[in-house]
Amino acid sequence: MKPTLLAAIVLMAGLGVMPLGAQDVQQSSSGDDVFNNAETTTQTTDQTQNASPRDTLLQEAVPRLTGSFTSKLGFSWNWANIYDTAFNVLSPTSSALDEEGTGASIGFVARPDTDISVTAEMRTNYPFVQQITTGSGLTAATYTVPDVTLWSLYSKFTWNDALFFTFGKQPIKWGTGYFFSPADDVFAQTAVDVTNPTADREGPLALKIQYPIPGTMHNLYFYASLPNAANATAAAGVNPEDIAIAGKAEFLIGNTELAAAGYYQRSQRPQLILMGTTGTNNFNFFAEGLAALPSPVADPFVKTGSVTWAGGTSAYTIVDRAADTLYSGTGGVMYSNSDWNFTCVAQYLYNGAGYSSLTISNIITALENRALGQPAGEPAVSSSALVTDFSGLGKIGQQYGVLFASWTSLFDTKVDASILTLANLSDGSGFVNPTITITAFTYVKISTGLSLSWGASGTEYADPTGFASSFATINGQPNPNYNPNYVSAPTMAFTLSVSFGTVSF
Repeated sequence: MKPTLLAAIVLMAGLGVMPLGAQDVQQSSSGDDVFNNAETTTQTTDQTQNASPRDTLLQEAVPRLTGSFTSKLGFSWNWANIYDTAFNVLSPTSSALDEEGTGASIGFVARPDTDISVTAEMRTNYPFVQQITTGSGLTAATYTVPDVTLWSLYSKFTWNDALFFTFGKQPIKWGTGYFFSPADDVFAQTAVDVTNPTADREGPLALKIQYPIPGTMHNLYFYASLPNAANATAAAGVNPEDIAIAGKAEFLIGNTELAAAGYYQRSQRPQLILMGTTGTNNFNFFAEGLAALPSPVADPFVKTGSVTWAGGTSAYTIVDRAADTLYSGTGGVMYSNSDWNFTCVAQYLYNGAGYSSLTISNIITALENRALGQPAGEPAVSSSALVTDFSGLGKIGQQYGVLFASWTSLFDTKVDASILTLANLSDGSGFVNPTITITAFTYVKISTGLSLSWGASGTEYADPTGFASSFATINGQPNPNYNPNYVSAPTMAFTLSVSFGTVSF
């Protein structure tokens, strides 16, 4: 295994894990209403997010404790290469015990005065600890420390009931999309959770200023955001010119909301964004488009084309797209019927920064060919850079489609059902994931799910998690999961999980 492959394999595994839990079209367990994330615009209502922003700044004598507890014990079984080999339901390729659903969030909302509030939230998940390594070589030391994330910490305050400020580490939601949202990707520091696409995404340390235009339901926004810093040393290296600035204007016309936004940061592509959402009866339509202008830094991109140099040869060349403008757009429709307890979402994404024909396998091969050097004139490329570029849903391919349907309380019973179909239309891979959840009794739910994938070898959703086992070494070290007989092919997975005492407070 060449040194450049590890991060790419991590990317491939992370993006391709098939969702095996029940979908949830509600907000995350913490809840936007609890943590004051006032910019959700997926649903159009008679009052938009600027309506009475002062209402979130009500005085409370005692800080209000908020949070959630999630506890789930799960089992999973996986059958590999199901189309080309004899299928035996009693002989799965692998099985696992999944306890990663056990976690908690804890936070508070304090309103010492009518014009200011402070909100915080911390999160942790099983196994609740992580290992960090300091030093190198003979001086290297590994420590086990608590694994706790400060998810958000920010204050809200107002000036003369005219300008509304939010400062601190905060989620910032721009887009109107459901599963795919190129606009949200501008600020968000975590990927979309395909099993809960409306959940909060971790945001940056930022200043947000909101100006509701008097006498209207329109808004103007200004943002200043610091780049993400992995540690104190990185934070100390941030210069004033590294701060990102952005602006957004929102307009409500009847039941239609339109928005235009712009974003600038000196080491990234400047971005221009248009968004809109409208609704009629049980339907809500949403769309957003993004133009990523020429980049101030190199933007390596893998293309088909043989090249030979002193250090090796490759069937792929790497070009610099820094001078190109890249366009992305998404559109979809949500249908909700409260009488039937039914919700359906259909969405399409065009990702101008993605690959129209190359697969994950092709990209990794191109990086592997350059592990010991690159042809002269090619932009420098590393797997870690591609991990950054492709982290998140709908990032690798150029075209995606998704269809999701959910029924709760089927026929007035304690049974919920959902089905998710997600496809990378560029490389021809995808999966379908039906789930059923039964409420056995209060605070205990039993869920089962089946996931069936399709796609050629090396494509995004064929079997990306298993694909890593085809490499004998990773970064020069033996791969403990190496399988010399591995064949990248579509898989089937079955899950069974039980949720105990999951609650929000």
